Amino acid sequence: MELNKEQKEAIQEYYDSMDPRNIEFEDAVELTVDHLIDEDIVDLYEDEDGNMHEDLYNTVWEHLESYIG
Repeated sequence: MELNKEQKEAIQEYYDSMDPRNIEFEDAVELTVDHLIDEDIVDLYEDEDGNMHEDLYNTVWEHLESYIG
């Protein structure tokens, strides 16, 4: 899944609002994915089999890894 600039910024802002000392990376990714869906930043309306959700999770994981270095 390709992220646009707005989505990348939303991921980074949401991650920055967390305290990484109090949360595991996996949990941060899951919370970020939930935030993107809940705030309609990413639309998974057509995700009938869960593949889009899994792809989004992996994409957010990769983006956060590169963001935090």
